[in-house]
Amino acid sequence: MHSLSSLLIACTLGLASAGAFATKPTPPGMPAQTPSVAPSASQTLELHVEGLNCALCSEAMRASLLKATGGRDIEPRLECGRIFVEVPKGAVLNESAVNFTLQANGFNLKDVAKASRSLEQVRARKEC
Repeated sequence: MHSLSSLLIACTLGLASAGAFATKPTPPGMPAQTPSVAPSASQTLELHVEGLNCALCSEAMRASLLKATGGRDIEPRLECGRIFVEVPKGAVLNESAVNFTLQANGFNLKDVAKASRSLEQVRARKEC
């Protein structure tokens, strides 16, 4: 019985996190609205990473790093040893989890700082 209760709770939490318990449905005749993130709802973090190389370009590594940071998007800059990550404003980065993810892929986290530019600005300028 205990495992059945645990299963039900896990399923409920999984459905809730997947958005299964959405708020009101869209009224007939109205276009469905997708949630958007306002630029001010994000901040960009700059991770100084030792040992960056093209392995970061793999989708699996990018996905792992996004999960570890709680990020929405990522822009690696291999030439200067930096990874820019867009995260929700006010998010607290778990540096241990990020460093673990990086070390599992042969990199070392040196430090983390709030970037002076947005991720969009980082992408617009191709230098470090």
